[in-house]
Amino acid sequence: MDWRIGLLPFSALLSAQAAQAQSVGYEEALASVRVEQPALEAGALRVQSRREAAEAADELPDPRVRAGVMNLPVSGPAAFELDRQLPTQVAIGIEQEIPNLARRRAKFGVASSEVRLAEARLGVTDRDLLADAGTAWVRLYYAQARIELAHAALDELRAFVPAANSAVASGSARPAESLAIRRELLGIEDAATSIEAERETAQAQLSRYIPFPDPVALGEAPSAALDEDQLRFELEENPELILADAEQDRAEAGV
Repeated sequence: MDWRIGLLPFSALLSAQAAQAQSVGYEEALASVRVEQPALEAGALRVQSRREAAEAADELPDPRVRAGVMNLPVSGPAAFELDRQLPTQVAIGIEQEIPNLARRRAKFGVASSEVRLAEARLGVTDRDLLADAGTAWVRLYYAQARIELAHAALDELRAFVPAANSAVASGSARPAESLAIRRELLGIEDAATSIEAERETAQAQLSRYIPFPDPVALGEAPSAALDEDQLRFELEENPELILADAEQDRAEAGV
Protein backbone atom coordinates (compact mmCIF):
# COMPACT_ATOMS: atom_id res chain seq x y z
CA MET A 1 0.00 0.00 0.00
CA ASP A 2 1.35 3.43 -0.95
CA TRP A 3 1.02 5.56 2.19
CA ARG A 4 1.55 9.35 2.02
CA ILE A 5 1.30 12.17 4.53
CA GLY A 6 -1.02 14.87 3.24
CA LEU A 7 0.55 17.80 5.09
CA LEU A 8 1.69 21.15 3.69
CA PRO A 9 5.28 22.27 4.32
CA PHE A 10 5.51 24.68 7.24
CA SER A 11 6.80 27.49 5.00
CA ALA A 12 3.65 27.23 2.89
CA LEU A 13 1.52 27.37 6.03
CA LEU A 14 3.29 30.50 7.22
CA SER A 15 2.87 32.14 3.82
CA ALA A 16 -0.87 31.48 3.88
CA GLN A 17 -1.16 32.93 7.38
CA ALA A 18 0.98 35.97 6.61
CA ALA A 19 -1.27 36.85 3.69
CA GLN A 20 -4.10 37.73 6.08
CA ALA A 21 -2.33 38.24 9.43
CA GLN A 22 -0.43 41.14 10.94
CA SER A 23 2.76 40.70 12.92
CA VAL A 24 2.93 42.38 16.31
CA GLY A 25 5.65 42.41 18.95
CA TYR A 26 5.09 42.10 22.68
CA GLU A 27 5.62 45.79 23.51
CA GLU A 28 3.60 46.84 20.46
CA ALA A 29 0.73 44.63 21.60
CA LEU A 30 0.73 46.20 25.07
CA ALA A 31 0.80 49.70 23.57
CA SER A 32 -2.12 48.82 21.29
CA VAL A 33 -4.28 47.70 24.23
CA ARG A 34 -5.07 51.32 25.12
CA VAL A 35 -6.24 52.15 21.58
CA GLU A 36 -10.05 52.32 21.31
CA GLN A 37 -10.59 50.13 24.37
CA PRO A 38 -14.24 50.46 25.49
CA ALA A 39 -13.51 49.51 29.10
CA LEU A 40 -10.83 52.20 29.42
CA GLU A 41 -12.97 54.79 27.67
CA ALA A 42 -15.89 54.06 30.01
CA GLY A 43 -13.60 54.29 33.04
CA ALA A 44 -12.17 57.61 31.85
CA LEU A 45 -15.68 59.01 31.43
CA ARG A 46 -16.55 57.94 34.98
CA VAL A 47 -13.46 59.71 36.30
CA GLN A 48 -14.38 62.86 34.40
CA SER A 49 -17.94 62.84 35.73
CA ARG A 50 -16.69 62.34 39.31
CA ARG A 51 -14.30 65.27 38.94
CA GLU A 52 -17.07 67.52 37.68
CA ALA A 53 -19.27 66.45 40.58
CA ALA A 54 -16.44 67.19 43.04
CA GLU A 55 -15.97 70.68 41.63
CA ALA A 56 -19.69 71.36 41.97
CA ALA A 57 -19.78 69.99 45.53
CA ASP A 58 -17.56 72.81 46.84
CA GLU A 59 -19.51 75.60 45.16
CA LEU A 60 -22.43 77.59 46.51
CA PRO A 61 -25.82 76.84 45.02
CA ASP A 62 -26.86 78.97 42.06
CA PRO A 63 -28.54 82.21 43.14
CA ARG A 64 -32.26 82.47 42.52
CA VAL A 65 -34.20 85.47 41.24
CA ARG A 66 -37.41 86.23 43.12
CA ALA A 67 -40.13 88.61 41.97
CA GLY A 68 -43.59 89.35 43.26
CA VAL A 69 -46.35 91.88 43.86
CA MET A 70 -47.56 92.66 47.38
CA ASN A 71 -50.88 94.19 48.40
CA LEU A 72 -52.27 94.23 44.88
CA PRO A 73 -56.02 94.95 44.90
CA VAL A 74 -58.08 92.34 43.13
CA SER A 75 -61.49 93.99 43.40
CA GLY A 76 -63.02 97.44 43.24
CA PRO A 77 -62.13 100.36 40.99
CA ALA A 78 -58.35 99.86 41.48
CA ALA A 79 -58.36 96.12 40.83
CA PHE A 80 -55.08 94.89 39.35
CA GLU A 81 -53.66 98.40 38.99
CA LEU A 82 -50.24 98.82 40.55
CA ASP A 83 -50.30 102.59 41.00
CA ARG A 84 -53.84 103.22 42.21
CA GLN A 85 -53.66 102.10 45.79
CA LEU A 86 -51.02 102.11 48.48
CA PRO A 87 -49.16 100.16 49.73
CA THR A 88 -49.02 98.04 46.53
CA GLN A 89 -45.40 97.11 45.93
CA VAL A 90 -43.42 95.26 43.26
CA ALA A 91 -40.52 93.27 44.75
CA ILE A 92 -37.57 91.95 42.72
CA GLY A 93 -34.52 90.41 44.33
CA ILE A 94 -31.76 87.79 44.22
CA GLU A 95 -31.59 85.08 46.85
CA GLN A 96 -28.35 83.25 47.65
CA GLU A 97 -28.52 80.15 49.81
CA ILE A 98 -25.40 79.55 51.91
CA PRO A 99 -25.33 75.98 53.24
CA ASN A 100 -23.54 75.03 56.41
CA LEU A 101 -19.76 75.18 55.82
CA ALA A 102 -19.09 71.87 57.58
CA ARG A 103 -21.71 70.17 55.46
CA ARG A 104 -20.20 71.61 52.28
CA ARG A 105 -16.75 70.39 53.25
CA ALA A 106 -18.08 66.93 54.08
CA LYS A 107 -19.86 66.77 50.74
CA PHE A 108 -16.67 67.83 48.96
CA GLY A 109 -14.68 65.20 50.86
CA VAL A 110 -17.06 62.45 49.75
CA ALA A 111 -16.96 63.69 46.14
CA SER A 112 -13.15 63.83 46.18
CA SER A 113 -12.97 60.28 47.50
CA GLU A 114 -15.28 59.22 44.65
CA VAL A 115 -12.77 60.72 42.20
CA ARG A 116 -9.88 58.77 43.71
CA LEU A 117 -11.96 55.60 43.74
CA ALA A 118 -12.88 55.99 40.06
CA GLU A 119 -9.23 56.64 39.18
CA ALA A 120 -8.12 53.57 41.14
CA ARG A 121 -10.69 51.36 39.42
CA LEU A 122 -9.54 52.67 36.05
CA GLY A 123 -5.97 51.78 37.01
CA VAL A 124 -6.99 48.23 37.89
CA THR A 125 -8.88 47.89 34.61
CA ASP A 126 -5.83 49.13 32.70
CA ARG A 127 -3.55 46.69 34.55
CA ASP A 128 -5.92 43.76 33.95
CA LEU A 129 -6.18 44.51 30.23
CA LEU A 130 -2.40 44.73 29.88
CA ALA A 131 -1.92 41.48 31.81
CA ASP A 132 -4.54 39.62 29.77
CA ALA A 133 -3.17 40.90 26.46
CA GLY A 134 0.40 40.09 27.47
CA THR A 135 -0.59 36.58 28.52
CA ALA A 136 -2.41 36.01 25.23
CA TRP A 137 0.63 37.24 23.26
CA VAL A 138 2.99 34.91 25.15
CA ARG A 139 0.66 31.95 24.59
CA LEU A 140 0.47 32.79 20.90
CA TYR A 141 4.26 33.15 20.68
CA TYR A 142 4.97 29.74 22.20
CA ALA A 143 2.16 28.07 20.26
CA GLN A 144 3.75 29.34 17.04
CA ALA A 145 7.15 28.05 18.17
CA ARG A 146 5.73 24.62 19.04
CA ILE A 147 3.95 24.42 15.68
CA GLU A 148 7.21 25.22 13.92
CA LEU A 149 9.01 22.47 15.82
CA ALA A 150 6.22 19.98 15.10
CA HIS A 151 6.27 20.67 11.38
CA ALA A 152 10.05 20.55 11.27
CA ALA A 153 9.91 17.13 12.93
CA LEU A 154 7.30 15.99 10.40
CA ASP A 155 9.41 17.16 7.48
CA GLU A 156 12.44 15.29 8.81
CA LEU A 157 10.50 12.13 9.58
CA ARG A 158 8.71 12.08 6.22
CA ALA A 159 12.08 11.91 4.51
CA PHE A 160 12.48 8.41 5.94
CA VAL A 161 9.15 7.12 4.56
CA PRO A 162 10.31 6.37 0.96
CA ALA A 163 13.46 4.65 2.21
CA ALA A 164 11.44 2.62 4.73
CA ASN A 165 8.94 1.56 2.08
CA SER A 166 11.75 0.55 -0.28
CA ALA A 167 13.48 -1.40 2.46
CA VAL A 168 10.29 -3.28 3.28
CA ALA A 169 9.65 -3.97 -0.41
CA SER A 170 13.18 -5.31 -0.90
CA GLY A 171 12.95 -7.44 2.22
CA SER A 172 15.86 -5.74 3.99
CA ALA A 173 13.56 -4.36 6.70
CA ARG A 174 10.55 -5.65 8.51
CA PRO A 175 7.11 -4.05 7.97
CA ALA A 176 7.00 -3.18 11.66
CA GLU A 177 9.84 -0.71 11.14
CA SER A 178 7.85 1.14 8.49
CA LEU A 179 4.76 1.08 10.68
CA ALA A 180 6.74 2.61 13.56
CA ILE A 181 7.62 5.60 11.40
CA ARG A 182 3.98 5.97 10.38
CA ARG A 183 2.85 5.86 14.00
CA GLU A 184 5.34 8.57 14.90
CA LEU A 185 4.12 10.69 12.00
CA LEU A 186 0.50 10.31 13.07
CA GLY A 187 1.38 11.16 16.67
CA ILE A 188 3.23 14.32 15.66
CA GLU A 189 0.43 15.26 13.27
CA ASP A 190 -2.14 14.92 16.08
CA ALA A 191 0.06 17.05 18.34
CA ALA A 192 0.38 19.69 15.61
CA THR A 193 -3.40 19.79 15.23
CA SER A 194 -3.81 20.30 18.97
CA ILE A 195 -1.16 23.02 19.04
CA GLU A 196 -2.81 24.73 16.08
CA ALA A 197 -6.07 24.87 18.04
CA GLU A 198 -4.19 26.44 20.96
CA ARG A 199 -2.65 28.97 18.58
CA GLU A 200 -6.05 29.94 17.19
CA THR A 201 -7.43 30.33 20.71
CA ALA A 202 -4.53 32.56 21.76
CA GLN A 203 -4.88 34.54 18.55
CA ALA A 204 -8.58 35.11 19.18
CA GLN A 205 -7.89 36.15 22.78
CA LEU A 206 -5.22 38.63 21.70
CA SER A 207 -7.54 40.08 19.05
CA ARG A 208 -9.93 41.10 21.85
CA TYR A 209 -7.38 43.60 23.14
CA ILE A 210 -5.58 44.92 20.05
CA PRO A 211 -6.94 46.28 16.75
CA PHE A 212 -5.54 43.39 14.65
CA PRO A 213 -7.95 40.64 13.52
CA ASP A 214 -5.37 37.86 12.99
CA PRO A 215 -2.20 38.79 14.90
CA VAL A 216 1.05 36.86 14.61
CA ALA A 217 3.50 37.13 17.50
CA LEU A 218 6.79 38.61 16.27
CA GLY A 219 10.13 39.10 18.00
CA GLU A 220 11.31 37.74 21.31
CA ALA A 221 9.21 36.77 24.30
CA PRO A 222 9.65 38.86 27.46
CA SER A 223 12.06 37.55 30.05
CA ALA A 224 10.58 35.52 32.88
CA ALA A 225 13.25 36.75 35.30
CA LEU A 226 11.99 38.96 38.14
CA ASP A 227 13.82 41.96 39.57
CA GLU A 228 12.97 41.85 43.28
CA ASP A 229 14.32 45.35 43.95
CA GLN A 230 12.24 46.79 41.14
CA LEU A 231 9.15 44.97 42.38
CA ARG A 232 9.59 46.43 45.86
CA PHE A 233 10.15 49.90 44.40
CA GLU A 234 6.93 49.69 42.38
CA LEU A 235 4.87 48.20 45.20
CA GLU A 236 3.33 51.55 46.13
CA GLU A 237 2.09 51.90 42.55
CA ASN A 238 0.32 48.55 42.58
CA PRO A 239 -3.24 49.19 41.29
CA GLU A 240 -4.78 46.74 43.77
CA LEU A 241 -3.22 48.54 46.75
CA ILE A 242 -4.22 51.93 45.38
CA LEU A 243 -7.78 50.68 44.95
CA ALA A 244 -7.86 49.32 48.51
CA ASP A 245 -6.69 52.68 49.87
CA ALA A 246 -9.27 54.53 47.77
CA GLU A 247 -12.07 52.26 49.00
CA GLN A 248 -11.02 52.87 52.60
CA ASP A 249 -10.94 56.64 52.05
CA ARG A 250 -14.40 56.53 50.49
CA ALA A 251 -15.80 54.55 53.41
CA GLU A 252 -14.29 56.95 55.94
CA ALA A 253 -15.55 59.99 54.03
CA GLY A 254 -19.10 58.67 54.17
CA VAL A 255 -19.09 58.26 57.95
